[in-house]
Parts: sequence; C-alpha cells; structure tokens
Amino acid sequence: MRISQWVERRGPTWAAAMVVAAGVAYARGAVVAHGASEGEALARSLAAQGIAVDVDTVTRVRDGWFDEYLFLARPDGGLRDVFLVRARIVRGTVLDRAPASNLTNTPGAEERGLVVSGEHAAFLGVTRDHVESVTVLSLRGEPASRTAGFGAVSRGQLAITQALETGRFSGIGRQRFTVEAKPEVARLEAAEPGFVLVTDAGRTPIEAAEDGSSSPPGLTRTPNDTSKPGGITWLVDTVRSLSFVGPEPIAWLENRVYGLRDRLLRLRYAVVGAPVDEVGGGPTVEERRARLARVRALGAVGFPPEPLRPVVDGFEGDGAWNPVVDDPFVGTYPGAAPAFAETVLHVDPRRPFAKAHLIAWDPRQVQLRAVSGTREPESASGAFGTGVIPRDPRRLTRLVGAFNGGFQAMHGEFGMMADRVVYLPPKPYAATVAVTDVGTVTLGSFVGLPEGARTFTEAAALAQIPPAWVDFRQNLTTVVEDDRVNPWARWYWGAANVNASEQTYVDRSGLCITRAGHAIYFWGNSMGPEALGEAMKSAGCTRGMHLDMNAKHTQFEYYRVTRTDAGDPPVGRALTDHEFERGYPGVAGMSVRGRLGVADMEPQAFPRYVGVELRDFFYLELRPTLPGPALASGTTFDVQGLPQPDYPWAFARAREGDTTWLRIDASRAVPGDGEGAVLGVLPDGDGTVCLVARHVGVEVRYAVVEGAVPSEGATRVVCGTSGAPVAALAVDAEGFLLYAEGPRAGDALRSAVGGLVVPLGQTVRLRTADEWVALDGQVTEPIEGVALRTRTAPYVSVLNPDVNPVGYAQWGRIQDSRVRYIPPEGPRRFNQGAGN
Repeated sequence: MRISQWVERRGPTWAAAMVVAAGVAYARGAVVAHGASEGEALARSLAAQGIAVDVDTVTRVRDGWFDEYLFLARPDGGLRDVFLVRARIVRGTVLDRAPASNLTNTPGAEERGLVVSGEHAAFLGVTRDHVESVTVLSLRGEPASRTAGFGAVSRGQLAITQALETGRFSGIGRQRFTVEAKPEVARLEAAEPGFVLVTDAGRTPIEAAEDGSSSPPGLTRTPNDTSKPGGITWLVDTVRSLSFVGPEPIAWLENRVYGLRDRLLRLRYAVVGAPVDEVGGGPTVEERRARLARVRALGAVGFPPEPLRPVVDGFEGDGAWNPVVDDPFVGTYPGAAPAFAETVLHVDPRRPFAKAHLIAWDPRQVQLRAVSGTREPESASGAFGTGVIPRDPRRLTRLVGAFNGGFQAMHGEFGMMADRVVYLPPKPYAATVAVTDVGTVTLGSFVGLPEGARTFTEAAALAQIPPAWVDFRQNLTTVVEDDRVNPWARWYWGAANVNASEQTYVDRSGLCITRAGHAIYFWGNSMGPEALGEAMKSAGCTRGMHLDMNAKHTQFEYYRVTRTDAGDPPVGRALTDHEFERGYPGVAGMSVRGRLGVADMEPQAFPRYVGVELRDFFYLELRPTLPGPALASGTTFDVQGLPQPDYPWAFARAREGDTTWLRIDASRAVPGDGEGAVLGVLPDGDGTVCLVARHVGVEVRYAVVEGAVPSEGATRVVCGTSGAPVAALAVDAEGFLLYAEGPRAGDALRSAVGGLVVPLGQTVRLRTADEWVALDGQVTEPIEGVALRTRTAPYVSVLNPDVNPVGYAQWGRIQDSRVRYIPPEGPRRFNQGAGN
C-alpha cells in the first residue's frame, strides 16, 4: 500500500486517535474529594463542574484500577440525565477520575428510576410529567452484531467516537421503547433476564437482549442499527466535538481553506479556460427533443416544467429540461409520465466553473418523506432515529430517490420530526419543509413567537406543530420568497465565522417548491448563498430553503428497486463509479440499482441512503398512477374515453370478454363526503362484506373485510348487497380500487385479486359535465351511493404565507436560542457568527 493510500484510508482514524489522546490528557487531572460514601465523594468531586449528582443513585458497575459508576445527575441545573464516570475512590476519597460522560444529554426530558441489574441498566424518560420511554443499557458495550459488516478502519473510528461519548472504547449498547399509554406514574424493577415496567395498568416484562426486535405489549421498540462512520467528515465532527475545540475554529478553518480553493479555481479558469472534460456533456439537443416528444404524446400531463431563464448567458442548454426516461437506474411506474427532469444553470459570472444542477419531480407522482439519522439530529428528548428507509417490500418497489437533509444540531438546533416523532422542536421563523397526513408538501417560514410570549421555550414550540404534520425539517431562514432572494437579510449561511470578509464558496444544496406546483432539489459546486438564491429565482421557486453543504454532506441518489426474481433487464455495460447494483440491505429477495443524481458529486459513501445513515435525509416514493400495470391475464388498461380530472387520471378502463373493468385511483377520486367535484358514484348496500379505509402515514389504504367493520382506525366506505350482484369491487395489489361488471364479474374479480370482493347490486356511475354515464359511455340514470370526489388537498403549498420577513433584530436572538446545547461559560476562542 502506497503512503498516499495509507494516509487516505488510515490517516483520519490515526489523526482522530491522537486528538482523542490529547483531549483525554487535556481533561484529566486529580480531583481530590472526600465523603462518607463513594457516592457522596463522587458528588463533591463533580459539583465543581456544575454536575449535581443524586447520591442515592450512584452504582458501581465495573471494578478495576479505575472503577466505573453509573448515576443520575443534573447538569448545570437542568433536568436529570444519566452519567457514567471512571474514578479511583479509596476509603471515601476520590483520588482521580476521568471526565463524566453524559449518556443521555436530554434537556427536553428527564431521566428517572435508574435501575442496575448485572450488566444491564434501565431508566425512564419523562417529558412534561408523563413517562414517554424506557431505555435499556448494555454495560457490556455495543453489540458486535451491529458492526458485523464493518472493516477494521470503521471499527476503529467507531471505537474512538464511543470513547469520546461514553469514556470507553466499547461504548454502551442501548434499546429504547416508547411507552404508548404515557402514564404519569411508573417505576422499573430488576427481574432477570431484564426489567419490569410497573404502572397502574399492570406489570410489563422487558427483556434486556441487545438485539431483540420484538416489542412488549404497550411498548414500541425503536430499531437501533449502527451506521458506518465516514472519513473526513467523521474526523471533522470528531475534532469539533472536543470541548476545547468546538465549532468556531472549524468554521474559521473551512472558510480559509475553501476561500483559497476558490481563488485558485478562478485563476486557473482566467488563465487556461475550462478543462476539456468540462466542456459539453449531458444529452444532445436531438436527444432532449426526442424525449420531450415522447412526453407530449402522453397528453397534457403538466411535466416537465417550462424552460428556465438562464442566470448567466453564453452557456448552451442552460435551463432546458431533460426528462428522465428509459434510465436503468431510475424506477418508473408502468404507463405513467416521467416523474423526474434535470437541467443545469450557471449561476455566477465570476465563477464559470460553478453550476447549479436542478433535479425536479412531479409531486403528483412522487411523495417526499423524511428519516432521522441514528445520530443526527441529536434529540432533546432522548429519541433517536432509525436512519433507515422503511423496508416494507411493497413500498420499496416504489422507492426512486433520496437526498441529504440540513445542518447538524450543533449548528442551530433546527427542528425535525419524522413519522410524528419530534427529535428537535421547531424554531420560530426558520425555513421549514413539512409533509402532512394527506401527503401535501408545504414549504416556507415557520411562525414566530406565540402571541404574548417574550421568550422561546420548547413547550411553546411543540404546541405550534400543526396536528396534520407527519414530517418536518428546518434549516436557517428561507433563501427565496417569491421574487426576493435572502428576504430575511441573513449573513451566516454556514462555514464562515463572524470575522470572515466573504461567504464560503462550496458545494451547497437546497430544496424548493415552484409556482407551477413542482419540487426541485438544487446542488451546486463552488456556490455562495446568493448564487443558490438566483438559481431558485430563475426556476420559478415561490419558496426555497438551504439544505446541507460541503461535498461529503450533499448527495442525491436515484434508485430502481425490484424483486430479485422479477428479472430486471441487465444494464448491459460496466458500471461507472457513480452507479451501483446490489441486493437491498436487510431485505431478502430485493435488489437495488442506482446512480448519483449528478456525476460530479463527491460522496462520503455511495450508496449512502439504502443502508443505515447517521444523519437525517429525505427519500422519494412513486405514487401509483393510472393506467397502471396489466392484469395477470395480460389485459391492459386505458384512460381514454372516460370523464377525467386533470392528470394524474382518476379512472382507467379495460375490457376482457364479457367483463368490463374499471380501476379507480381513490387518492384522486376520493370516496365519501368532501368539497371536491363529484366524478362518480359507488353503489352501496346492506351486506356484510364491506370496503374499509385506514389512514396510515400519508396515505389511505383500502381493504375488503367480512363481518363487522373493525374499529381500530378503519372506516366503512361501501358494503355489498344481499340481492343478486351485477358487479363487484375489490382492492388490487397496487392499492387501486378494482371494479368489474358483467355476468361473471364476481368470479373474474375474485380470480384477479385472489381474495374477498364486495358484491354490488348496481353498476357504478361516472359524471360528465352535466350528465351521468355508464362504463360504456351511455347516458344513464343517477343512483344512490357513495360519491367519488376530486382531491382538493394541494400536492405542494406555501407554508404560512402570512408570515412576512422581519429584521435580524427580531429573528436573530430567537434562532440563536439553544434548546439542547448550552454554550460553555468563560471566554471563547472565536465569537459566534451572526445567525449561527
């Protein structure tokens, strides 16, 4: 192995190891303290650091020259956290000790009821006087099974991280269970091989097995996989986490390094021009025209967007959209229009090498969701994310992409929630993207302080989260609002300290929604915040936000996920270094291939988001879109000749012998009461076989049940008839409502779906502008039943359009407020940047 390769592969680990050693040497020192007991002596020793120990909870958990003690304590007068410390205590005197490690660090929750049993410990997490969680610690360390696929370097990196966080290289294993009932009173008891949660409702055993996957009754276990550390990014984060370094020196260094790189790039381009390999690239004009012609042949689908106005003149192809079609690395839905399109904008006349790459998608066909990483953002309540895209095989086949989230918690503690679990509360006025329970993506500025409030508190922030939100992520303030770039007059946009004379020109990413109803991900190299804003403005963004920055943190990946036995055609050539193909991690029988959204991206790890990710990110799923796949018999569906709303279509029809089929997209033609225009009517009856609906996450799922309608979140839609059926209704594998009419409709439908069907005594009616028609298009009489109505919820919307930008004097102090991180007392080496 050459020296350069050794430095690249092993250097970060050895560098961090030396930093850790220096940190330990910096922090160590004899702290002599006396007490009537070990606990009392330890409490007096730690009091000088502002750690108020609950003496009665101090428990020795490991013997040695330096013993280990676990206990509850209040850091800096806050709520109780769980601490671990290594100390040498002889006859009630602390002769020496290491720095105490805060294992929970949850200023938004209090840990109580600490119980130690052998090599395990457990405690309660209490928020607003309710027991929210039970956490079980393994004092043996992190289970080996969670790092089974790690190499020696990754194991070394993880050991260093664990040493900094827990004081031991083996770390601490943990399992977290959410308590569904949220009782006000509870306690824990030791009971081999685990613990017992005791509440007024009874006793719930909790096993201490580190790799358990099941949840006890009334508890929900959070999956806790270990993500593989990166390289340079891990080293930077490791050094920054040291108390005697902190974020300000790193920001100062980044600003200087990237500033030098920018000056050298501008000099090179001024002297010799653009390198040969940067000229051209991408599809030709003829290829782009051919793809657009294929899209137009589908009808008025409203995608891709209209061509954009270039920001800088003189670059051929800037702003011309290229629809993503026939790409072996990008998933598609059968018969649907392209869901993605790409273009490029040069954004800075002083930097011809700086390009903004735009990846747009159609939110009517693509659903945005969020995932919290296993380590970021650090939660104020002790909750941690899964770092994993849901591994439901039915949903995975619709996975088409993922991209980076925002800044780490230490850089502003901007709020995040995923699947209704709040990891950090929202901050007033922050740029926010949210997903509602009907799948609407809303982006804009969060509201300000509650009326009459003078200070920002966690409780007030949590109370402002709309009940319909399922996910949200915040970062900084908005980049654009309508035609205004940087409307909040923010100076700090990352990687620059208060003494910097200019912004840092570095890889940046962003997200916006447009006036035309599209969503766009932005990635650009050597970009300042102004250039990102100009690119968003040119793209017609009505609201835009800055996501993460730096090459190793900004990444978009396309995916195509299939069942291994489906026989997906091979790519037919050797893969490049920005493409991949593999079995889907942790899911048997599934394969995934993918590529980077932009070949120039420099990922820390690739693929990054199909495994376990330590930082938060977004992922994209295709929505089922009509006409959909053919029936098993080969019969295909057509959307022509039916009364339809705008694309995506609500109905698709097929004919097979004497049976006529109708697919109904119940997300576009919604059954039940509402404000939308009536598109049709489903016949309803008094039978015992019924179609029911359940709201799950951001979608409504339908099923056919027999007997009483289940009460757990299900609602009745229509039921069968007790008379002679003339039609039938079911739910197909794609989630569409599948209707059939004809002499043998029930048998044909039952064969197609392989399950229960709802027998109907009348046939479905569709609504044209002024009359009712049957499936054959013949005018007919109306019927009584359940209306099918157009969806009225938007696919994208502006969040809080009435919140207008205010001056830094009003929003800066609020956003600088800390929920989790308390600045250390005493002089700091660097001043805090404005808005940081």
